[in-house]
This record gives sequence, C-alpha cells and structure tokens, in this order.
Amino acid sequence: MGRLAGRRLRKFFKTRLEADTYAEQQRIAKANQGAAAFSIDDKLRIEALEARRLLQPYGTSLIKAAKYYIKHAKPKGGQKTMFELAEEVLETKEKAGRRQATVDNYRILFAPQRKCTS
Repeated sequence: MGRLAGRRLRKFFKTRLEADTYAEQQRIAKANQGAAAFSIDDKLRIEALEARRLLQPYGTSLIKAAKYYIKHAKPKGGQKTMFELAEEVLETKEKAGRRQATVDNYRILFAPQRKCTS
C-alpha cells in the first residue's frame, strides 16, 4: 500500500482473494488520483502550496482549514442585519412571556442611537 507520513501501511485479510481484490482497488485509486493531480492548474497548485506553508505552524491540513471556514463563514441562521436580529430577539422574548416592561427595555436598548444636538 505504500507509505503515509513516512510509515509503511499494512492491511491484513482472511483470504488471498480478498487481499488481491483490495490491492487491485488500491492500484486503480492510486492511478486515478495521480491522473487527477495532473489536471490541477498552476494557480491552484501554487495556492495549495502557500496554504500548506501558512497552516504548517498550526499542525493542520488544507481539508481541516476548508471545513473550519465553511462552518464559520456563513452562520446557520443565515445572514441578518442587526435590526432583523433585534426584531427576532424581541419576538422571542414576547413569545417566552416576558413582562411588557422587559420587552420595552430591550426595544430601547436595540433602538438606533441618535446624536444629541443641543
């Protein structure tokens, strides 16, 4: 199976047929991945190398960085303005049965600040 991170990979099977089948699958996968590597354009190859260099001090991979970005780049609730979020909070507080005075206090806190011109 080759080496990964400098260590030889080994796998064991009950029968020779299972081992041969698995070995053939791995040879095909390796050939396909090798062919795909040559289809990467120069820009992507350069970006990947730079990204790997930037991530190396943190001990993480491009895949982990991409997954982290996807998770944090767009919130689960979608994008909202501050005013939409404030209105949502007010509705939630009202549905939760908060006193009207409490909801009114939140409304004052969330209201846009106006400059005093005196």
